[in-house]
Amino acid sequence: MAREQRSTTIDGVWFEVTQLGFSDGRKVFVRLSKLLGPSIAALADKAPSLAALASSRGLSDAVTRALGALEDEDLEWLTSVVAKGARYSLDGGTKRPMLDAGAREELFSGRITLWGKWLFWALSENFGDFSEALSALRGPGREGETPASSTASIKS
Repeated sequence: MAREQRSTTIDGVWFEVTQLGFSDGRKVFVRLSKLLGPSIAALADKAPSLAALASSRGLSDAVTRALGALEDEDLEWLTSVVAKGARYSLDGGTKRPMLDAGAREELFSGRITLWGKWLFWALSENFGDFSEALSALRGPGREGETPASSTASIKS
């Protein structure tokens, strides 16, 4: 089965990412779980359901706080893994170079928010089943809440 490719335009720059393979995806999932899990799990314990948590401002705030606590090494590693196989285009045309370290240095220089938006988008494309991951971090479901029903209510 071929890995999916997804593309989008962010702040006038076209990006394409190729879905991470299992090994890289697992490494990212484990590392993000260790880094972000405690903040999200604490918030999840207070939410009446996963659907309420996913639609709350609290989840976004918790993720933002947790990301703010990441070390530069974590962010660089995360960026380099997610950028494997990624391409970009400034003119929307046929020039679509790889988003390697040198290209990232040039493209995101003076545009740190573009980098943040791209990283969040690329992670979202690779972990579209985030609700299932959140459920795993949270532990067993609450009474009357099954993994299938909570997952279905979160996906957009």
